[in-house]
Amino acid sequence: GKAANGVKGQTREFVTIGVQQTYYSTPESSQYDTSYASAFRGRRLVALSPIALSARVSPSSRIDANTRVEYDVSGLGLQVWTVGSTMSAGRSSTNLNFSRRHLTSTATPDTYLSSSTSLSSPNGHYAGSYALDWDITRSRIVSQRMMGSYMAQCCGLQVDFQKFNFPNLGAGYPVRSDRRINFSLVLAGLGSFSNFVGAFGNTVR
Repeated sequence: GKAANGVKGQTREFVTIGVQQTYYSTPESSQYDTSYASAFRGRRLVALSPIALSARVSPSSRIDANTRVEYDVSGLGLQVWTVGSTMSAGRSSTNLNFSRRHLTSTATPDTYLSSSTSLSSPNGHYAGSYALDWDITRSRIVSQRMMGSYMAQCCGLQVDFQKFNFPNLGAGYPVRSDRRINFSLVLAGLGSFSNFVGAFGNTVR
């Protein structure tokens, strides 16, 4: 890159656009293609996958945005749309993602919003983060996670709290919600030791 004030610049990705479609000689393969979020076991067998359009924009090192669309050419139309962005400033960062899936003409579309944010102290000793997954279609919070840590030169302590709300999947999945808390001790050069005082949980059936 061009030098400024005696410092050589760096090459950075600004815009990336991709288009993808797959032909299957065996239509059954369309149900298991992990390249597409719209692929699932039991979907209609087709020789052509949806057209996937993806785009990523990064106007600065602090902002990144991306989107992906999957359009089914066999008549189902728009099946998947996701859009997300990551923003950072100093020692904090925030991520926000929106997704919508409509896999069959008779199914109710699934719409989700997920977000996470993290923050650390100037000296790096303290750090915390919070993450949330929200099922907009069913108006419920699927999961929440809070993490906090204190790190010194020799060791550190981490606390992780998680709460899950599971969908009603029938008699085989009787658990409706679950709460978990975990403590970890981190020793320099040795890694982390989880559950050194035991993990605590609360399950609701």
